[in-house]
Amino acid sequence: MLMDLETKAGGVVTRQDPFVLVVQLIEYFSGFDDVGGDEYFQFLDMMASRRGNVQSYIVAICVVMQKWGWDVQYLHNGIERYIGLNFNEKWAIRQGHWVEIGGRKYYLKVFDDKTPVGELLLRDPVSRYECLEVSRDPLKPLPLITRLPQFVGAAYDMQLNWSYGSSRFGVAFSISEEQVAWTRNLPASLHGMVASGVAELTGLDLVSRLRSLMDYYDEYDQVNILLKFCQSEDIFIYDSTLPIISVSRQLVDARNDCDGRSVLLHSLLTAVLDYPDTNIVFVEWPYHVALALKPMTLEAEEVLRQKGTLVGGGYYILDPSYIGDTVWGSAVEFLDVEYELIFP
Repeated sequence: MLMDLETKAGGVVTRQDPFVLVVQLIEYFSGFDDVGGDEYFQFLDMMASRRGNVQSYIVAICVVMQKWGWDVQYLHNGIERYIGLNFNEKWAIRQGHWVEIGGRKYYLKVFDDKTPVGELLLRDPVSRYECLEVSRDPLKPLPLITRLPQFVGAAYDMQLNWSYGSSRFGVAFSISEEQVAWTRNLPASLHGMVASGVAELTGLDLVSRLRSLMDYYDEYDQVNILLKFCQSEDIFIYDSTLPIISVSRQLVDARNDCDGRSVLLHSLLTAVLDYPDTNIVFVEWPYHVALALKPMTLEAEEVLRQKGTLVGGGYYILDPSYIGDTVWGSAVEFLDVEYELIFP
C-alpha cells in the first residue's frame, strides 16, 4: 500500500525526496472529500472512501513519512493543525515559525500546497502545541532537495536582457507556471533554496542558452556575465522587504533582495558553470548577505590575486546586490565590518 501511495502521490519523486514528497502527499489528500468535523478517520477507511478531514490527512502524511524513516510530526493546539518538519542543518533556514520537541526544531507547514513552510494560519498563534507520541525508531531530518516533480501545463515566456562591459546579452526561455507555484512551499532558507534552485534551473532551457553565450569566454568573464545578469536593473527590482523567494519566483516576479540574489547567483554558478558547492560560500553581515567564490582556473586566480578582495580560504567576494562598476572580487563598502562565512 505504501509503494502504491508513493507511486500515486510522488510520480517521479520517491521517499528519498522527503520534502518534495510531503508536498505531493498534501496535493494527493487535498483531492479527497473534506467532511470537516473533529473526528479522526482511520487510515484504511479514509483511503478506501477517499474522504476525511484536515487532521486525518495530516496524521496520514506523518504516519507514512515516519514509516519511511523521516522526522515529520503532527502539531496541533485545538485551533491550528500543522505538519511539523525537521530539516537538517544544511538547509540554513533563515526565518519561519517552529516548535522545539526533544531538542529538535519542527518548522510548521500549513496543509496546502501554496503556503511557505514557517508561515502560520493565525496572526497571533497559540504558543503551545501538542504532538502525537512517535515511533521509537530513529527518524531522520529532511535533507536538501535533489529533484522536483514533473510540471506540465501553461508556461511563462521570458525574455531577459543585460550588459557586461561593452557586450549586450539576451536569453529567451519558458518556465512552467506550476513550477513557480510549487516553489511557494519552500522555507526561507539559503542552501535549501539553492538546492531547489539548481533543480528548478535544470528543467529550463535557460541553462543551455546561458552556456552557449559563454563558449568563448574564460572563467573570470563567465562569472561576471552571471553576476551582471543578477545585478541587472533591467531584469530585477531590488526589494529589501522581501523574504528569500525561490529562483523560479525571482525570474517571473522580477523582484528580489540581497539574500534572494545571492541564492540566484549561487544556483546559476552551480547549474550553468558546474561549480562544486565547496567553491561557493555565503558571506553574512548583520544586515546583508553576499557570496564569495573560489576560482577553478589559474588564469582567474591570477586576475583576482591582483585586483580582487579575499574574504578567507581562497574565496573572493562576489556580491550580486552591490551594483555599478563592480566585478568578481570588487570590495563592498562595508567589508571591514565583521562578517561570517556560511559553508554548505
